[in-house]
Amino acid sequence: MRYARYNQELVDAQLLIRREVLGLLLSRRQIDQEPLLPPTVEQALMRLVEATKGGRHALFFVNNQLLVRGLLHLLRWEYQELHAETGADVQLKAARAHLRQIQLEQAGYPEPFREQLQAWLALGPSAVAEPDVPTITQAFLRLAFPSVYVFAHDPLQSSRQAASSRDEEEGQPPLLLSIEFSVQGEPWANPQVLRPAQSYAIRGTLTTNYWPEGYERLILAPVSTASGSLYELALPEVRWQETSSYHELVGHVVFKYPQSSFDDAMAIRLVACYENMQGQRLYPTLIGYDQLVAQVLDPELAYFPTGFKAMNQIVFDTITTIRHQLPGIDRHELAYFARLLSGIVNYQGYCLQHGVYKEQDQVSEDDFRDQLIQHLVGIPYIGEQVIKEGHLAGGRVEISFHGVVAELKAEKAIRDPMKLLAKYGKQAAAYASANTRQLSILCVLDLSKKAAPPAPPQNSVHLHTPRMHGFEQSTPAHDARQVLVIIEGNTRKPSDYSR
Repeated sequence: MRYARYNQELVDAQLLIRREVLGLLLSRRQIDQEPLLPPTVEQALMRLVEATKGGRHALFFVNNQLLVRGLLHLLRWEYQELHAETGADVQLKAARAHLRQIQLEQAGYPEPFREQLQAWLALGPSAVAEPDVPTITQAFLRLAFPSVYVFAHDPLQSSRQAASSRDEEEGQPPLLLSIEFSVQGEPWANPQVLRPAQSYAIRGTLTTNYWPEGYERLILAPVSTASGSLYELALPEVRWQETSSYHELVGHVVFKYPQSSFDDAMAIRLVACYENMQGQRLYPTLIGYDQLVAQVLDPELAYFPTGFKAMNQIVFDTITTIRHQLPGIDRHELAYFARLLSGIVNYQGYCLQHGVYKEQDQVSEDDFRDQLIQHLVGIPYIGEQVIKEGHLAGGRVEISFHGVVAELKAEKAIRDPMKLLAKYGKQAAAYASANTRQLSILCVLDLSKKAAPPAPPQNSVHLHTPRMHGFEQSTPAHDARQVLVIIEGNTRKPSDYSR
């Protein structure tokens, strides 16, 4: 099995490339000199490509190499054009040849950077007859290049080979170790959603197929998939017990800082070893939890910018519950669902705070839909991607956002959430299923008479599991979830409740 660890040398190589290339772009020094790339940059690029060959980051650095060389060919083309030198066309052809080979989709770039790079390529360096080099250069300087900090390797390769040889020579079965972890009384979810700077008790159950003779203790330790400065993991060693192959341990884990994105995940790879009095070690093969994957999220940060701190917490809890209940949910679907839900919840709070539907009991669904869409289009993380009145499964979908459906209703009589879901929830679930989605939103404008003041809006967001045909008595492998958001309409002036 290949692991990953922090590699300072390769991180420094990335920083060197970035510093040198930015220096070339800003100063335009050595643009007319050979070789095309300064030797330090060329060597750093080659070292990164070679170090990641065959791994998941290989294309990442091949693309970087193509990108840097293509850009510098473009700068040299501009220089030779300005100085009336021959051979300028060759430089432009070389630039385009390099840039055309960049593979965006397969490189595993973070989504924001992939979109940035795609927009940069669309400026014309690979297609336009006369590229605008100053504009292209300025746009390149604004690209937020990601860095790779961990690189694949097998730190135990020699130990595994030695252990395998020992087993073959002595005719012993391979060493196996089964591990199960739980936190807060539930199995570790991988990814497990945790809060930053909070200590969690972690319980482990270890089962061995046999304990090797002469070895007194079993040690579990992290291999630095994530930088050790980001977390603390303490697991006590296990001592040999003659009468048992079953062992329990209790440790703790703390992740020090929140992550910058809800889509990110942090992994701590684990390695186990038996150790004897002389310090010799044997490494068993791990079965089960060979790594702990966590998402370290702070609900006070703007993962779900509803505009209301209390509602951020509600959306945070809702998305966290969905991630826990549907571990196989497509991450893109969940991300778009979270954005649309945040936008609708923002409108919910806005309407209640500003009395948008005060003393109105005759709002049509069409007017409600148009007003909500107007509001959503003005939210930067949603914008023009909202589709109004799409058609799906023979019906008309009120709102669609990257395939995530929100069905809108105006209701004058019913206020009970379960009755609203029973009346309208099936329609939204049917649209979601027809679009191969597991998540849907039902948004109801409550126009019923308000004899009492409306409750805080935190009470008007409900997560629900819709019933599906053919699975009334069982749970489908790809289950569905639906969120009901109730927007208070036909509200009264607060002073009216004093009369």
